[in-house]
Amino acid sequence: IPNVFRDEYRKRFYDFLFENVTTCANVTKHTSIPQKYLCECKAYYENKKLLKVVGWGICPVTNSKNVQFLSTNPNIWNDAFLFPQSNQLKMF
Repeated sequence: IPNVFRDEYRKRFYDFLFENVTTCANVTKHTSIPQKYLCECKAYYENKKLLKVVGWGICPVTNSKNVQFLSTNPNIWNDAFLFPQSNQLKMF
């Protein structure tokens, strides 16, 4: 990616995920960053410890299951309300 696009995509990706916990497909939908660049953006921020997978669920764009929900906002990384509620305790 040319540096100007790479830097712009990274900034837009980071800023969107700071305000929104969502999937890469949803980032593409709202930011117009081509999906093929999102893996690079995701890896870049994960390597810098600035992005975390905060949950798994159904993608609001593709309806795919077990999709990663991402955030760059460390203030919500450990928020238990972001994680799907487990049915494990209801088994007994």
